[in-house]
Amino acid sequence: MGFAWDNQGKLRVSFVYNNVPIYGEGVRRGWILEEVNGTVITAGANISSLLGPNQAGVNNEFVFTASDGQQVSFSLEKG
Repeated sequence: MGFAWDNQGKLRVSFVYNNVPIYGEGVRRGWILEEVNGTVITAGANISSLLGPNQAGVNNEFVFTASDGQQVSFSLEKG
């Protein structure tokens, strides 16, 4: 999954691989990432630092706004 800032300072999903769990949860290109682990995402935020170490078992909580405006929350564990 990748992200890119839009011209309104929102962090949007720029791509999602179809073989990752979050794709199975319905996350798609264009969705807005609102929070990671309780931290509201603001312009220029360092997302990598919010996700913790790059190792299996690390759990992260995400809040997205879907393309229909609905907020969706997920808890995902790094594999």
